[in-house]
Amino acid sequence: MLSNTAILFFYQNPKFEKKNLGVKRQQFFHYQNNRILKELKKSGFEFFCYDESKQRGQTFAERYLNAIDDVFKLGYKQVISIGNDSPHLNSHHLNQAAHDLQKKDMCFGPSYDGGFYLWGLTRSCFDKDVFSQLNWQSSIVLDEITNLAVTNQQSYSFLEKLIDIDNQADVDLILKSEKKLSKLITFLLSAMLSVNRLAQDFHNSCLLKCNTSIYYNKGSPLDVVF
Repeated sequence: MLSNTAILFFYQNPKFEKKNLGVKRQQFFHYQNNRILKELKKSGFEFFCYDESKQRGQTFAERYLNAIDDVFKLGYKQVISIGNDSPHLNSHHLNQAAHDLQKKDMCFGPSYDGGFYLWGLTRSCFDKDVFSQLNWQSSIVLDEITNLAVTNQQSYSFLEKLIDIDNQADVDLILKSEKKLSKLITFLLSAMLSVNRLAQDFHNSCLLKCNTSIYYNKGSPLDVVF
């Protein structure tokens, strides 16, 4: 039943972003947070928002999987995890994933970097110990999970492939994409790209990457800052 499905939304709170992101990136992700919250409400599913203050663990995998485990322990049979780094993600993708999980063990929203912007799975196939051994934050993690599913005779489906923002090249791809974006998000992405290119001209690495080595999950297992 769809009532047994919950969505897990990863994001970074404004204080963290203010400390670690440039102004233009702050504006973009602030907009994304609000936009995705509207899409979550539109979907009609129960949802849980996890910023870095709620994430527990020493590694990316631990924080990500502990959060999923938390939601399963509330009694839900399907959990769909997303982040705030996919400008084209909307309630249609959430609803499609939820419907797929009525017949499949897992559902993926693949991204072009080899990771995914959405991962839905059923409680029966969630194995935190096994999943923790995978190469998270790499371009092979999606292949690893699907190979594991095949080995365990678990079924899965794919949504459409989307671009999520891990680096400057991704921003270029999104702006050149034929998929429509709102005028505001196009403006924010263009402004963010201009700032990063200006920073490159002056070799200002402080504007090109966050000054933190801790990567909190924002949806995509390949979370490379720029």
